[in-house]
Amino acid sequence: MDRMEAKAKKPKKPKKPEELRSGAVVWEGISKLDGRTPIAVVVTWYTRNHGTGDMAQAWMLRTDMHPLDAIYTGADRAVCPESCPMRPSASNVKGRAQCYAATGLTARSLGGIFKVLDRYPRLSPEMVADRLVGRRLRIGAYADPAAVPPDLWPVLISKTRGHTGYTHKIDLAPSLGKILMVSADSAEQALAFQARGYRTYRTRHVDANGVPEPLLRGEIVCPKTPEGGHRKTCADCLLCDGTLGRSKVSIAAIDHSGSARMRLGNRLLPMVA
Repeated sequence: MDRMEAKAKKPKKPKKPEELRSGAVVWEGISKLDGRTPIAVVVTWYTRNHGTGDMAQAWMLRTDMHPLDAIYTGADRAVCPESCPMRPSASNVKGRAQCYAATGLTARSLGGIFKVLDRYPRLSPEMVADRLVGRRLRIGAYADPAAVPPDLWPVLISKTRGHTGYTHKIDLAPSLGKILMVSADSAEQALAFQARGYRTYRTRHVDANGVPEPLLRGEIVCPKTPEGGHRKTCADCLLCDGTLGRSKVSIAAIDHSGSARMRLGNRLLPMVA
């Protein structure tokens, strides 16, 4: 047998069993945000995101359209609330998306997940919860957790070591405030949500001179951010876990988006609290 024949007869590598693949689809159905679009929740077991650290990641995305096409045409409203000013289609700075999901690692990950969506195993929430025992879960690596039934998330975090998550649609699913931070886009919004008993994660905007809005009473600087000194990853911190978590403070971070830099003429944003 010559070398070419031996190479041709080399046995194929066995496919990885389902539990060893990179993730699973844990829910499929119609978006709770628009009531008509088919979407899915994918949980991936690992990440290369150094900011979040070692966390499993939950993604919500349309099943009928490439996520980047949805992001840039505004069709992402099925998974991201229209009220979110960070959506690229809502940005008034052409070509410079505010949302982290539109660029870099997240955008590449979204494309990869969509490409193999049909090949992910379909697992029940209980099965995924068993897979997440002792792990940490990031609820919303992309999109808003309010896009799916709210009773999904307590099951998924039931056996984890901790989780993080955020929503711009707390009025659609008030119970999510127990396990998620409420996203606030102004000091006024944050104070209003806090008065209703929620913990908030607020974007601190900067003025024309690059001076950020001050912290509110009861807020702390996100330790993952530049102004927080990159002291902790999300996996180490785990404070963004709603009102049932171990912390009562709210969190704030300076707007470091591309559009914020453009408003300042591409000057570096402040790295102070």
